[in-house]
Amino acid sequence: MKLRELSSFSQKKTITAAITGVLVAMASGPALSAQLEEVLVTAQKRVEGLQDVPISVAAVSGDRLRSSGIVKMEDLSLYVPGLQINEATGTDSLFIRGLGSGINMGFEQSVGMVIDGVFYGRARYSRGQFLDLERVEVLKGPQGILFGKNTTSGMVNITTANPTNDFEGWVTVGYEVENEEKTFEGALSGPLTDTLSGRIAYRYNEVDKGWVENITTGEDNPTSEDWVARLSLQWDPSDAVNVMFKYQHADFEKTGRNTVLIKCSPAITGFLAGLGSAEGCKLGDERSNISPRLTDDPEIGEQQESDYDTYALTVNWDIGEHTITSVTGYSEYDYFDSFTSDHVPASVADADVSEEYNQFSQELRIASPVGETFEYIAGVFYQDTELDVLWNLYVDFPSNFGGGPAFSRLSNSHQESDMWAVFAQGTWNISESVALTLGARYSEESKEATTVMNLYPVPFDANPSVPGQLVHDVEGDRDEENFAPMLSVKWHANDDIMAYASISQGFKGGGYDLLSPFPQSSADDVFEFDKEEVLAYEVGVKMTLFDGAAELNVAVFRSEFDDLQVSALAPGGIINFFVANAAEAVSQGVELEGRWLATDRLLLSANIAFLDATFEDFPEAACYALQTIGCVDGVQDLSGADLQFAPELAANLHAEYTWPMGDSLEWLAAMDVNYTDEYSLASDGDPIMWQDSFTKVDARLTLRSDDATWEVALLGKNLTDEETTAWGSDAVNAGPFLGTYYVHLNRLRTLAIQGTYRF
Repeated sequence: MKLRELSSFSQKKTITAAITGVLVAMASGPALSAQLEEVLVTAQKRVEGLQDVPISVAAVSGDRLRSSGIVKMEDLSLYVPGLQINEATGTDSLFIRGLGSGINMGFEQSVGMVIDGVFYGRARYSRGQFLDLERVEVLKGPQGILFGKNTTSGMVNITTANPTNDFEGWVTVGYEVENEEKTFEGALSGPLTDTLSGRIAYRYNEVDKGWVENITTGEDNPTSEDWVARLSLQWDPSDAVNVMFKYQHADFEKTGRNTVLIKCSPAITGFLAGLGSAEGCKLGDERSNISPRLTDDPEIGEQQESDYDTYALTVNWDIGEHTITSVTGYSEYDYFDSFTSDHVPASVADADVSEEYNQFSQELRIASPVGETFEYIAGVFYQDTELDVLWNLYVDFPSNFGGGPAFSRLSNSHQESDMWAVFAQGTWNISESVALTLGARYSEESKEATTVMNLYPVPFDANPSVPGQLVHDVEGDRDEENFAPMLSVKWHANDDIMAYASISQGFKGGGYDLLSPFPQSSADDVFEFDKEEVLAYEVGVKMTLFDGAAELNVAVFRSEFDDLQVSALAPGGIINFFVANAAEAVSQGVELEGRWLATDRLLLSANIAFLDATFEDFPEAACYALQTIGCVDGVQDLSGADLQFAPELAANLHAEYTWPMGDSLEWLAAMDVNYTDEYSLASDGDPIMWQDSFTKVDARLTLRSDDATWEVALLGKNLTDEETTAWGSDAVNAGPFLGTYYVHLNRLRTLAIQGTYRF
C-alpha cells in the first residue's frame, strides 16, 4: 500500500461505512405510501424511465442543478462519482472511469457531449455555463452506437428546456459573498400562435474577486464576466409533425488565473528571492505570477476570451407508428488564451493560443413503435469540421538567467475532417421478461492536417516581419473506417427488479498532434497518432424497493483499451505536450446508486464508485521531470501504474428534509457530502502530481411558498474550505525550472444568497 493511501485509509473507511449504512437502511426500511418521482432519460434516444435502461446512467435534473449551485460541467464532477471535468492550461480534461483525452488541440474527446441531440467532440464546449436545463445525463462506458463518434469512455447528454403551451417563466438572482459574485438568470416561455411557441433564456455571471491573492499585483485572481442566451422555437403544424429550433450564443471573459506554484527548484527559489518576491512555492491561496510581455498592465497578460454560437434544428415526423427524426446542427467558436508557462513574477515563458472552429452535422434516423416484439432505431450520421490553431510561445532566459537566446516559437495548424456513419440498434422482446438488443455502427472518416512551426529571435507580436527559422513543416491525411458492435440482454425478474449484461466495442479515431514540438527530422514520424479501441463489459441490476419509495442500482464494469491516446509534457525543455499511443489500459470497478424516500419529508441518496484504472502495458512512456530511477533514454515503463483522474473511491451522499412553517410556507434543508480518494494529475506518473483525498460539504437552507412560486435560499459550498487541485504540471520543464510545479487551485469556500420567483 502506498504511503498516501495510508493517510487516507481511515477517511475512506468512514465514507464507505456511511454509504453502506444508507444502502443497508434502504434494504431493510419499511415501505411508504409516498413514491419517488420517476426519472426520465434519453440515454437510448427514446424517452424511457431510468430504471428500465440497461446502461449505467447518472441523471441530474435542471431543478437540482440550480438549487445546488451547479452552473457548469466542472461543478458537476463532485456530484457524479467517476466523472472528472477540469480546466487545464491551454485546453480542458474530460474523464469518465479514469479514461479521457489529455492536453492537445488535436484531440477530440473520449467523453463526448450531446446537447439537444447534436454531438460536440471538442473540449472547449465543456466550459459553457448551464442555462435553463431540463436534465443532464452522464452515460458511463462506450456509447458509440447511437451517439456521434469517439465516445470510448462515456457521454454527457444535456437536454435544455423546451417551449411550453402555457405562458410561464422564472427568474433567479444571486450574490456570493466570498468572491463578490453576481448572478442573474431566467426564462420566459409560452405560445406565440396556435401552432408556434417560444422560449427565451438568459444567464449573466460576474466574479469580481477571485479566490487566489496575487501578492505581486495585489489583485484577487481570477475574475470573470460571462453571459449566455438561448432562443427556442417549437412549431407543431400538425399532430404528426414537430419542429424544434434552438440558437444559443455565449460570451466568456476571464482575467487572471487560479494557478499556484506548489514546489520550486533551488534555482527558482533563489531567483524569486532575488526579485524580492514573497512567493512560498506551496499549495495555498496565494500566487505571485504576472505576465507583462504585451502590456504595462500585468493583468492583461492573463486573459481568456471566447464566444460560441450553436444552432440545432430537430424535426420529428410520425409516419404511421414510426417516427422519422432529423437533427441538423451547426456550431462555431473563437477562443483566445494568453497565459504564462513559468508562473513566476517575470516574463520568462509566456504563451498565446487561439482557436477557430466550426462544425456541421446531420443525423437522420427512424424509430419503430415501442411495445412490439421487435423494436429498432436506425439512422445515418454526417459531420464535417474545420479547426485553426495558433500557438505562440515566447521564452526569455537571457533577461532573467543570463544565458541562452530569447525567442518566440509560433505554431500554425489547420485541420479538416469529414465523416459519415450508419448505425442500427434492434431489440427482440423474447418474452415479457427477457429482451435481447443488438447494435452496430459503421463509420468512415477522412482527416487532413498541416502544422508549420517557426522560431523568431524577437517576440513574434513585436515584429512579425522578422523572418523565422523553420522548426518543422509537416502535413498528413488519413482515411479510417471502423465497425463497432454491441450486444446486451435485459431480464425483468419481476416488476421491481431488472438485471442486464452487455458487451460492446468502441473506438476513437486517430489524428494529428497539432502541438508537436519536435524538429523536422523527427516531426514527420510523430505527427500522426493512431486510433484507440476499447472492448467493454458491464453487468448490472436496477431495483425498485418498498412499493416505489426507494431505488438501488448496481453496475460492475471492465473496459479494455488498446492503443490508448495519451499526452505528456515533452522532455528537454521543449515546453509542449505531445501525443503517443499507450499499449494497453484497463478500467474496472463497481458503481452503486440509491435513492430512498425515508419519510414523506426526508429524502436520502448515495452514489459511490469503486475504480481500478491502470496502464496494463505501457513500456515506453515519457519520463517525468528529474526522474532517475526507471528512466532510460527518456522513457520509463508505466505498466501497472494508475491512470490519471482515477480515484479508487469517489462518493456523493445527499440528504434533504422539508417541514411546514404555518399554512403557506415551508423550509427545505439539504446537504451534500462529496468524497474523492487520491488520484494522479499527470499521465507520466510523477509522484509530485497527486491530489490527496478530500471531503467537501455543501449545504442549502431554503424558505419557500408551499406552491413553489417563490423561494429564498442560503447556499454554502466547500464549507470546510478544502484546498484541492483541478490539474497540474511542470513549469517550463527546462533549465533552472526543472523540479518546479504548479496546479490549478479549485474554488474555495463560497457563501451565497439566492432568490427565485416563478410565474
